[in-house]
Amino acid sequence: MLFRTLLQRRSGVRERCDANRVLWRRLLGGAGCVYPLHVPPSIFGLFASFIAIASAVALTLLLARRDLPLDMRRIGKAALGVLVVLLSFTALGLVGPVRFRLFGVMQLVWLTSAVAVPLSSIAVLAQIKGGRATSRAARWTAILGLGMVPTAIYGMVIEPNRLVVEVAEVAARTPLSEELRIGVLSDIQCSTIGAHEREACARLMAEAPDIILIAGDLFQGSQGHFDRTRDDFIALLQSLEAPGGVWVVRGDVDSNNASRSFFDEITDEAGVRVLIDEHVRIMLRGQAIELYGYDRWGNDKRSLMEFLRSPRESGAARIVLAHRPDPVLWLDESLDLDLFVAGHTHGGQVVIPFFGPPVTLSKVPREVGAGGMHRVHGVPIYVSRGVGMERGHAPRVRFFCPPEVAVVTLRSGPPQQ
Repeated sequence: MLFRTLLQRRSGVRERCDANRVLWRRLLGGAGCVYPLHVPPSIFGLFASFIAIASAVALTLLLARRDLPLDMRRIGKAALGVLVVLLSFTALGLVGPVRFRLFGVMQLVWLTSAVAVPLSSIAVLAQIKGGRATSRAARWTAILGLGMVPTAIYGMVIEPNRLVVEVAEVAARTPLSEELRIGVLSDIQCSTIGAHEREACARLMAEAPDIILIAGDLFQGSQGHFDRTRDDFIALLQSLEAPGGVWVVRGDVDSNNASRSFFDEITDEAGVRVLIDEHVRIMLRGQAIELYGYDRWGNDKRSLMEFLRSPRESGAARIVLAHRPDPVLWLDESLDLDLFVAGHTHGGQVVIPFFGPPVTLSKVPREVGAGGMHRVHGVPIYVSRGVGMERGHAPRVRFFCPPEVAVVTLRSGPPQQ
């Protein structure tokens, strides 16, 4: 009896621990991007050290000489001290044991805004409450700094999970016998499969697409991450099916030396078709589709141009699938193409109202990199904002740029003149 009671208590503790773990995963990042549960220790240690040092510097400068009024000059000194720490870590990222560049600098800036600024604001307001003389400008600066708390929660927890289904429509260059509903999925880019990723695939399947195109960047993580999530990732891809098949091209994180085997294993086991600088002909209810998959790593521009300059089958739909949107810059409306589909940019992840994304890591115009249906040199292109977010050194954040799945309808166009 005593033994059974101990087992029940142990089981109850385990269940509570599992429930708490799920709760923290939701609070700390969602969308398969959790701090610090799925961040390599070296990266987490680097940025944890930065925020500890930056916060300590800011608080030390703000709390010094309490006999003197706290004004904007002292806040400026604290900001300068944090900037020195930020620049020091930026230099460390160039030569230190944990190397980083642009994404790492973005992370330093984000951590400063999301952690160091609110902590400093709390310290200032505490000193005001303790009776320290404080200028009005310093008081309002501290109040505004506290606004970074809800901002950070929104950008890290709410927006990354605010999945939307985008729809678009474009006319083919030639008459089609059937309108085509093209499901677009891109940049799942996670190290673990959770409710967010499953919802993305379920919502895409609910749209009943005729064909599904995946624009690369599937798994991003370590060998340990892959060992734990391999079966879940395969099951996720196997949940996708369409009459015209499920087709994928390799992205940036799919084919470097460390991750190529991950990509090959999950796509082979899931049964999705990988296109590497090649084209296929698909028949769907009597409608022919000529699909070309441009490989991120092969970069076979000549093969792509030969495909686009070759005569298409009468009445066939012609589509190009690529990870990056940049190859569309080589094209113009003289080439025989109905639709170019790409991902990669994540819509910028952060969008400034009336300006757009400051960074898209693409040479296409900013409004194109922001996602959606556009025309570049007369060529229709759909750029997906993706399901996941950039990992590694990058901040896991989205603003005014929700994750998406999309359905692009390719309808019959007028006869060529």
